[in-house]
Amino acid sequence: MNLRINVNFGQTPATMITAFSQLKENETSLHALANVLPEYYAKPMARILGDQSFRERHEIPASQVFNVAHWWRQYTDEVSFQVLSFKHLIEQYTDEIQPLQFEVMRREQLDPKLSPSDVVHFVRVDDAPYLIGDFNKTSPTGVLEPAVVVELRDLIWLDPDHAIVGPPYDWKDQYICDISVSAEAKSGSRDTLRRILYDQPVEGLAGITLGDVVDYRDRGRPADLQILKAAQVGKKAD
Repeated sequence: MNLRINVNFGQTPATMITAFSQLKENETSLHALANVLPEYYAKPMARILGDQSFRERHEIPASQVFNVAHWWRQYTDEVSFQVLSFKHLIEQYTDEIQPLQFEVMRREQLDPKLSPSDVVHFVRVDDAPYLIGDFNKTSPTGVLEPAVVVELRDLIWLDPDHAIVGPPYDWKDQYICDISVSAEAKSGSRDTLRRILYDQPVEGLAGITLGDVVDYRDRGRPADLQILKAAQVGKKAD
């Protein structure tokens, strides 16, 4: 597998640019870059390298395994560490000759609300939402939930303002209720969902967005169904 990290000097931390200048002409590997970077870049580089000896040398704990359907929702940078899996990228980028293109970007280029607690960036929704069971939930109840195929990009944070950003890929069966950044999960706002879904224009209707014509009920659905069930029982009793 070939992997390339593209650097725009205007969007890259100065300490990282200095480290690039220390590389010899024939030193082009990620290991070579990791070895000349300052110590505080060890953890993000370990996420990409997946090298146990590198983690041990920098006293980084072993990775933890999460439920793949929700691993970005359970990640907290302060208490856990996870080596980036390339399986989902290799499945969609099948050309073995062309390298996987990562790039260093500033947070504002993606979403100002992002933070190091977020390990993916929601780029857009691909096609219309649909209903699936809640079998991927921590405590499934058999309820149908609206879901979509989303385009994501992996984030490996260098500092609170800069991240190494992976190439875009499709992620199927993403529950609409889980589309948010960590800051929104705390505040209850839905800016990310609005950006990638409701603010999108409706084809053939000038000036009309999807949010003007439809509202997917992505929260409170179990309670709604319980109320409906109670109403039906009441009608039978009458």
